[in-house]
Amino acid sequence: MRIAIGQVSHETNTFCTGLTTIDDFKERTWLYGQDIIDTNRGVRSYIGGMIDAAVRMGIELVPTFAASATPSATISRETFERMSDDLLAGIREVGQIDGVCLSLHGAGVAEGVDDLEGAVLEAVRGLVGPDVPIVSTLDLHGNMTQGMLNHADALLGVNYYPHVDSYERGIEAIGLLARIINGEVTPVMHLVELPMMIPSTTTDLSPAKDVNEWCWAWEKQPGMIDCTFF
Repeated sequence: MRIAIGQVSHETNTFCTGLTTIDDFKERTWLYGQDIIDTNRGVRSYIGGMIDAAVRMGIELVPTFAASATPSATISRETFERMSDDLLAGIREVGQIDGVCLSLHGAGVAEGVDDLEGAVLEAVRGLVGPDVPIVSTLDLHGNMTQGMLNHADALLGVNYYPHVDSYERGIEAIGLLARIINGEVTPVMHLVELPMMIPSTTTDLSPAKDVNEWCWAWEKQPGMIDCTFF
């Protein structure tokens, strides 16, 4: 089983002045190929979890392109197009794959692209076709869209803030992707957007703690794979 992995991750604050550029991403993460594995092996990151899960399951991971930047202003159009192009080129170059596992954020915005993750997932889907499953990890502080659901097979968000379970979500993503590839499950996703906001709170306190516990209770229902609130 061959799974391509990649990352395009940014928590965008559109109220910030200026633009986030390639140089800003290169200050944090801008990696190609094997450097992605070497940098994340043994690290409790999303990709670190993907690597360890793949090793345990005997899955061949094919690293493509990975970029992330510190939370900041809207991403420049040039930077977004470069990241998208490099991710697609990386997937294209690895040849035959059985699935794609991505580390995205959920709150990315570029010039003219309000739903960065939806655009990335749509582009990847257009490249690999309808029969290659795509699973992505996401940040708790993401803005979920129907476009994201339309082009992915499963979206798995962290449950905790601070995000101490990024590694576990990486493990979960590879495990679920393998089950999809093997025909064990066929996930169906449903998004509910509530007309409300809660303050940014740590998940050890109410109300986020309570909502998490409701989600975990729903996950125990028959046929439920995952339930996450953002």
